[in-house]
Amino acid sequence: MDRSACIIPIQNRNDSCVGFVFGPLSGYVCFFRRPIYAAQSSLLCGIEITRRLPTCLKRMLQWLMWGAFSLVLTACGASGIPAEVSEGKVFPEIILTGVDGSTKSLKSLRGKLVVVNLWATWCHPCRNEMPSLERLSQAVDPRKIAVVAISVDTDKNLVQEFILQYRLTFPIYMDQGMTIANRQLGVQAFPTTYLVGPDGRLVSKIAGERDWSAPEAMRLVQDAYRRASPGQ
Repeated sequence: MDRSACIIPIQNRNDSCVGFVFGPLSGYVCFFRRPIYAAQSSLLCGIEITRRLPTCLKRMLQWLMWGAFSLVLTACGASGIPAEVSEGKVFPEIILTGVDGSTKSLKSLRGKLVVVNLWATWCHPCRNEMPSLERLSQAVDPRKIAVVAISVDTDKNLVQEFILQYRLTFPIYMDQGMTIANRQLGVQAFPTTYLVGPDGRLVSKIAGERDWSAPEAMRLVQDAYRRASPGQ
């Protein structure tokens, strides 16, 4: 698993399936039931593999938990896990809800390459990459490329504080019930970023933390725009 990602949410259609989280940076594995799956804290999760344990014992416990996770997947059934959006397929018609409660359809951004970032304030890799998304939004041509973020936080006040603290100016929306993340996109880890082409089809998906202001990330976005916009 990508060590720059935080969480793998799993649920079935009636929201009764057990979820699974692996926190590589803090070294814990835990199971939980909704609605507390949004918490990264090991205190809420209740099962922690601490750094004080010998490495061999920690690895053994991690493997045991991964084995239990595979049983969870079997119990949930394949139909209970939303399918991920595939590259080249039409991206779901998402309705975006702002921190202020206003709504906007992602479809309204057709004609641009849209960088859609799924994140949370409790996700450390997410917090790390947000300033670079701000720099990306400032560097690209707004007539061709748009940057938006969707927070899965349940408390919009935390998101507002984060926006003010880091002086973020690009649009940030809320997915407090994780309807978009889980049921529409089948997100498996945070952060996850989607590059949606001007025609509404998924060009690329990037899981885990990235420095979006780095030259290679800038090239990735620009190349995605050119691939999705023949003749541009």
